[in-house]
Amino acid sequence: MYLGEFDLLPGERLLWSGAPKRYPVFDESDKLFVPFMLFWLAFVGFFTFRASSGGAVLPLVIGLLFVSVGLYVAFGRLFIRWRRLTRTTYAVTDRRVIARCDGKEQTEYLSQIKPPSIKADVNGIGTITFGDVGGWAQLRQAQAKQAQSGKLTPMYHRPLMFIAIEEAERVRGILATAREDSVRKDAP
Repeated sequence: MYLGEFDLLPGERLLWSGAPKRYPVFDESDKLFVPFMLFWLAFVGFFTFRASSGGAVLPLVIGLLFVSVGLYVAFGRLFIRWRRLTRTTYAVTDRRVIARCDGKEQTEYLSQIKPPSIKADVNGIGTITFGDVGGWAQLRQAQAKQAQSGKLTPMYHRPLMFIAIEEAERVRGILATAREDSVRKDAP
């Protein structure tokens, strides 16, 4: 995959760049969510079938709307996640971490992120995260960012992650060293 050029700041050095090696469709949040949505689809499908057998149009339309939403949430968003990962690239510089997808960049300064943590498999392919991911911790982070900036921001902000990259341990080492150097430079 062509990684393309990253827009580096003056004097910034590229330490690593890569892309997901695999494209995982499911993540941790899906363990409960997908079974719930399958139950939702079964219930709404039954309701829609029963409502349509009476000949009334409005319950059928409402039921089909709920079925459509259920299909998207259960399966459509998984396809969108997969498609997004196929077009994602990552970079580590001596100042920042960058994730780019479809021309949009998400970037964080190394001195402002939490230490990287890793979840890797035996083949060395893994995901690197910076701080808490998921659930209430994510909501608290979004609220804190909103309070700091004074601007209204989306409440669901997925933290920067390098998903399914090769040599994840080595990349985490590069990140940890670069982060320590960045924090040391920024210290008074």
